[in-house]
Amino acid sequence: MIEATTENASFGVLGCQRGWATAGPGRLLQLILQERVGNPIVVIDELEKAGRVTGTNGGAYDLCGGLLPLLEPMTASRWTCPYFQVPFDLGQVSWVMTVNDARHLPAPLMSRCPPIRLPHLTTPDLTGFAGRHGARRGLSEVGIIGATVMPHAIFLHSGLTQNRAILGNDSDRRRMVRISNIEVVVALAGAGLINMAMVMMAASAFHNGHAEVAEIETAYHTLTPLLGGFAASAFLLSLIASGISSSVVCTMAGQMIMQGFLRVNLPLWLRRAVTMVPAFVVVASGANATDALVMSQVVLSIALPVPMLALLWLIRKPEVMGAFVPARKVQAAAALGACLVLSLNMVLLLGAFGIEMPFLS
Repeated sequence: MIEATTENASFGVLGCQRGWATAGPGRLLQLILQERVGNPIVVIDELEKAGRVTGTNGGAYDLCGGLLPLLEPMTASRWTCPYFQVPFDLGQVSWVMTVNDARHLPAPLMSRCPPIRLPHLTTPDLTGFAGRHGARRGLSEVGIIGATVMPHAIFLHSGLTQNRAILGNDSDRRRMVRISNIEVVVALAGAGLINMAMVMMAASAFHNGHAEVAEIETAYHTLTPLLGGFAASAFLLSLIASGISSSVVCTMAGQMIMQGFLRVNLPLWLRRAVTMVPAFVVVASGANATDALVMSQVVLSIALPVPMLALLWLIRKPEVMGAFVPARKVQAAAALGACLVLSLNMVLLLGAFGIEMPFLS
């Protein structure tokens, strides 16, 4: 795999004659000599972004022009390396080149490499990607609900707003409730968009030609040649941030629920242990990290009815809500949403136990 964005000319790929500071046989010959393979498959990514160098004599050197002799079987079979100054038969090399925009590529290159235009990703592509990787682990597509719908975060948000300001009357409380509702909607919508963006990124990067990528470690190493080092670093940092935020939210949400509803006060060390020990047990046992991550989302999805039903029950009680009991239309919409999630959870459980559902086939 060669990133064309890092190639200012053809020298790094095809070599440079002796006497220059960058003299060398080039990455292609180095690959053939090191691996002792005479017919490698070379992938050049984003060919249109390769740079061009102009010499002191006015000649231009670019990757597209340097590749032309290697794309013709006759000239490739007796190609002379500029570094070793001996002929090599490179007629058995297979070339795969990807571009985002082929309009700026030279016509001679296009005539030697007939383009295969791939359509844009569609909704069936994305759902198919999720379905295949879920089926590989025996999981249903509804498992992602556990990572998107987070009613326990609503309990936490409500608890954190209690001490935000001193509320003297119902007018102040009504204003605080309105602001709190906006914050909850924005936060949960943002979380949902991030989850969808992750699925779309994985589908676009791995769907075509990298269907074997199914583990976190593989995804991290594969992102570097596909999308660059920055993408892999961003992926790593996002995983760390996700783990920290999930631990903090779950711990604080549990604390709010136990102290606010059950009147149980646990020591700080015990709350942290309950949150962190299971993760350390999974790591110490040598379990597959990706399977553990997916199963944790499925368990969270199964546990969703408990906080959702608790919310439906609490918002109907005047002794809890006071003058802020939602209207019947709002309660009906909340009940409908809870029924939808419960139904999807039931589908997940039936699929996990191997029970076929004809209406989903």
